[in-house]
Amino acid sequence: DVCSSDLAKAEMLVSMEKSAEALKMLQERVVFFEHSAAIRDAVGELLVGQKRYAEAVDMLREASILMPDDQTVREHLAMAYFYSHQYGDALESLNKLVTQDKFSHRADLQAAIGECEAELGEYRESRTAFESATQLDASNAAWWIGLAKAAMQCTDYQRCEISIHRALVIEPDNSQAYLLLGCLRLRQDRLPDALVAFNKISSRDNADSLSLCMSGYVLQKLGRKQEAMEDYNKALQRDPHDPLAKQLIAGIDLQQ
Repeated sequence: DVCSSDLAKAEMLVSMEKSAEALKMLQERVVFFEHSAAIRDAVGELLVGQKRYAEAVDMLREASILMPDDQTVREHLAMAYFYSHQYGDALESLNKLVTQDKFSHRADLQAAIGECEAELGEYRESRTAFESATQLDASNAAWWIGLAKAAMQCTDYQRCEISIHRALVIEPDNSQAYLLLGCLRLRQDRLPDALVAFNKISSRDNADSLSLCMSGYVLQKLGRKQEAMEDYNKALQRDPHDPLAKQLIAGIDLQQ
């Protein structure tokens, strides 16, 4: 039929890396096919691909209303909620999805649930979801980092440290893992070890302002204020408007 033909044309355009043309074509067909969930689902996914998440949510919500039992549409809508930072709606949708056999062993969905829970301040639930993700698939460093973050918020420092090291086994240069390790060492009042961890990233040519601020902060706590100021100034060179760097510089007294 005509609807299927349009979807096939759109798929061909996407395969030719002409997603914008595919989206324009399908958007023109939405009104014509007012009862087509498939057209709306395809438009929603193309909007997600362009990071137009709020528009994607609206389109995929319409698709879901037209085809409420279609699990693929429900998954697309759940992830559009997630990408648009509508974490409450995303969490509700994702939790329903993972009760279905088709989605019950999806590590990526468990990780998305973990992210939603963390954003909503539910860190114990976040830890549980990330534990499920890493049990289903232990090869993704980002999920171990998610677990480490949630565990740290729960003051579960042993689980936090194990998770950080699992991430570093997978990605030995992972900046987030070293940043987390430094924060963990700060909480444990192990300042020299915190500095070692932060220096793993702050010493890089492409170091961001946060890692430089953190290494400077530890240097300041160790009484090495001149070195701390050097890191803070480097942070401001990376980002002249960094409020953390400005605050730290304002609080340092080199005369003491």
